[in-house]
Amino acid sequence: MLQDYLNSTTLLFEPTNVIDLYLSLKTFPLVIFTGISGSGKTKLAQAFVDYMCLPRHLLTESQQLETDAVGIEEHRYRFVSVRSDWLDNKGLLGYYNPLTDIYHSTPVLELILDALSEPDEPFFLILDEMNLAKAEYYFSDFLSVMESRRTSSLGSSEEKVELHKLGRNVFTKSYSEDEKNEVLAIRDSLPNGVYVHLDPETGQRQYFVPDSIPIPVNLYIIGTVNIDETTYRFSPKVIDRSFVIEMNGSSAAAYLSSLSNRQTQGEVPDSRLQTTLTEFSEEPNADLGSVEMGEHISTFERNYRQLQFTISDFTHQRTFTTQRSESDVFEDLSQHISDLIIGVWEVLADTPFRFSYRTINRILRFVDAGVNLWESSSLEAGTEVVQDLFDSALNLKILPRVHGPRRQLEPILTSLLQFCLRTSDESVPTLEEFSELTSGEIRNRFRFPRAATSIFKVLRQIYETNYGSFI
Repeated sequence: MLQDYLNSTTLLFEPTNVIDLYLSLKTFPLVIFTGISGSGKTKLAQAFVDYMCLPRHLLTESQQLETDAVGIEEHRYRFVSVRSDWLDNKGLLGYYNPLTDIYHSTPVLELILDALSEPDEPFFLILDEMNLAKAEYYFSDFLSVMESRRTSSLGSSEEKVELHKLGRNVFTKSYSEDEKNEVLAIRDSLPNGVYVHLDPETGQRQYFVPDSIPIPVNLYIIGTVNIDETTYRFSPKVIDRSFVIEMNGSSAAAYLSSLSNRQTQGEVPDSRLQTTLTEFSEEPNADLGSVEMGEHISTFERNYRQLQFTISDFTHQRTFTTQRSESDVFEDLSQHISDLIIGVWEVLADTPFRFSYRTINRILRFVDAGVNLWESSSLEAGTEVVQDLFDSALNLKILPRVHGPRRQLEPILTSLLQFCLRTSDESVPTLEEFSELTSGEIRNRFRFPRAATSIFKVLRQIYETNYGSFI
């Protein structure tokens, strides 16, 4: 199981972040991690991808590895650091050199060609420091093509990214005349839609670049960003199309507790993903982010160990991302979620942060993926689970779009906090009052405690700097 694999890494990950990542990728294959430097954004992405790239034929029915001596299928994963000088898509997709008749390939392009050649398997791209360059410059083709996918009764279709105009598949390296004839024969023997030849003896891969490519549905992209004076802010186009997961790490007490467990037991126990020191969890919510273990924890923490995350969830048999139509999803969830979506939409309707049909569809699919995860794990997905899933969707899809000066944000944030309360006749606590609440008290007072905690963090920002942002 994924939980056991993450546990074996001896890294400290919050259950909420793991579930958010899984459900976000099941909803739409683009997720962005944000948060302070060193909080484990890249490590969680790498550990998750490592697990998903394990050879499935070596897994037992319970998703346990048959042997410890096994590595990931490396051709299904690329880690790419974004460069500050990327002004177009050449850094990701390379370019054709007419003088040499060679296409200068990149790890990202090779990953895409591998994904197109193996359409039944999932492939993963991690873009580290994604905002060192302006994503709108180098990533706009990806966003446009990913959004162009259309499915109807007549079949599916999508746009493509143009790579060259030669009308043939181009070599990615130069060959001697004798070698060229052999490589031409290999290229011409490949089936339609296959652009990679694997040498059975050496294991080396030869790539042949077509004139245009789609962004394959079996490609998942995870980006990481740090927010400081050396980076760029994402435009609404990027934020609106992705899920944004904030990771600021566990509390210092939880991390030190995990170190103590490693020292005394030689390994990190299963509970380390959910642990906080009892003394710390009973303190007031001074850091606006501690998790109190007990009856007041969310269904995410409560059910984490029982959830059945499997490698097969991200394969062709499981249809990669959620494929059900929005109308079918809404029919199943309408009694739980209709008033919630309408409620938050009415709060933002007359503001610059009003959200679109796309966002509504993503929220529906996210909650539906969560309900499916709970039910496939033989767990009940009742009203409390749906509320926690919607709480997560608020954090990942709605709040990251909100930013601005205090005069603009303060009334909007206050209205959002009122929406998050369990009862409409209850008053919104002040920042000072909220800081004194324990996590259990926050959950008792707010039906969407994660969103409320995030909003109060931004309220503190605007009081201190007159400007606030969720990213």
